[in-house]
Amino acid sequence: MTALVEDMNRRRAASFDPSAGQQEHFNESLEEPYELNMQIGAGGEHKHLLVCPGGFEGELWVQIGEEGEPLPVSSEWIMDSKVVRADIGGVEASIQPLAKTTTGYRMVQHGTTYEVGVASGSAAHLLHHMPVPEVIDYSAYVVAPLSGTLRSVAVKPGDEIAAGAEVAVLETMKT
Repeated sequence: MTALVEDMNRRRAASFDPSAGQQEHFNESLEEPYELNMQIGAGGEHKHLLVCPGGFEGELWVQIGEEGEPLPVSSEWIMDSKVVRADIGGVEASIQPLAKTTTGYRMVQHGTTYEVGVASGSAAHLLHHMPVPEVIDYSAYVVAPLSGTLRSVAVKPGDEIAAGAEVAVLETMKT
């Protein structure tokens, strides 16, 4: 399903017209096979996919792993639709893409949300060199949306703070 969503996004990117002030054309062929490396969740299992667009009657063919059999993936999905329904090798499947993230997609299937990382080309081969980002617990901190100078603190540790009460004064330079 992720390969189908990725292929649709590639086709959409290729349709942009840079002469009309839109982003540059996608620089990869839309009909050539390409590799995707997929990871579900941080530290999750990596899946190597070979995606072959432009199959019979617009189908997408996807091979999972080196020895996997290519499976036809067909769908009448339109990008504005909230749910993707597809036939994958004769099996009906559906997924709800929530958002495109910097590294892939956030999707929901059967009530479970998945962060699916997607990389193609040389990026796929470099994924295993990327460190897993450290998750920082900010629950014990007051986080400001801007950097600045702390001018005063109106509370002491252990004080009870009412909603809307002044806690500190932060001086910033807004540009």
